[in-house]
Amino acid sequence: MSVSSHYPNLNLSSATILVVDDVPENLGLLYKQLDKSGFEVLLATEGQQAIDIAQTKQPDLILLDVNMPIVDGFECCQKLKAHPLTEYIPVIFMTGWTETEFILKGFQVGCVDYVTKPLHLDEVLARITTHLAHAKRFKQQQHAIDASQLSVMAVDQDAQLLWQTSSCQRHLLDHSLNDLQTFILHWLQHLNTSSTENKTYRIRYQTQPVDLQLRLLSPTQLDESSPSYLIEVQVATGIYSAIETQHYCPMLTTREAEVLYWVSLGKTSKDIGQILNLSPRTVNKHLENIFNKLGVETRTAAVSYLLGQYQQR
Repeated sequence: MSVSSHYPNLNLSSATILVVDDVPENLGLLYKQLDKSGFEVLLATEGQQAIDIAQTKQPDLILLDVNMPIVDGFECCQKLKAHPLTEYIPVIFMTGWTETEFILKGFQVGCVDYVTKPLHLDEVLARITTHLAHAKRFKQQQHAIDASQLSVMAVDQDAQLLWQTSSCQRHLLDHSLNDLQTFILHWLQHLNTSSTENKTYRIRYQTQPVDLQLRLLSPTQLDESSPSYLIEVQVATGIYSAIETQHYCPMLTTREAEVLYWVSLGKTSKDIGQILNLSPRTVNKHLENIFNKLGVETRTAAVSYLLGQYQQR
């Protein structure tokens, strides 16, 4: 019986599961059952391959075998949780180990659940569906925040990143987080030691190809037991519309200008496709044309070109 018959309100048609196991028989069994249940299934046979696929495809959930050679499940999960593109993807461990120390280690590195081998497929499907439902609600909240264009991150007293919204994450992908962390740390230290009239709650972090505008939303620590600060992050491009983008880059078509405008705001191909009602493949084709016309090779270089034209006018 399919999972959708138990959970009729959950849309499985868009749910993608990455299954990671070094035993082909296990992969085949899980692929057959998950495909039958309505999921799109991705397969990986070792840890690093799983990390690469997860960062590229960003599945909705990962079924991860613990006992694998080279990069085992624990290390793989730890690396997934350390990367901004994969940190929120729920990971369910598959393991033959039942000792408490291994179970605790799994939760410590970031898994949300585990199933024991030999696998009971009905149990696996039930756990998958439950965590997909939680992840779906979390994504809906993220989309609501993104729709409001809220770009916020929380840092601790040492300026270590605690969490960030998806919009903020996109702003920061092209920048050195180590440099930004040092900058924010000095800023917070200045705020904590300055008199009230000398405090600067809004500051500019200049980097190439864009500038970041930082604004402290919480002037004081949010929680004394676990000090943290909320910081709004915005990209100051100086470009305010697709029409203006085409004005500065007249060699682009109207659609290409629209794509470049949204790229300058940090949107991914998937985001741009949803905004402009295009497939990600079509967006990428427009990007190829943009790169050729501007004589550049990357998104960052295209935005840099756009800003250069803006600053010359």
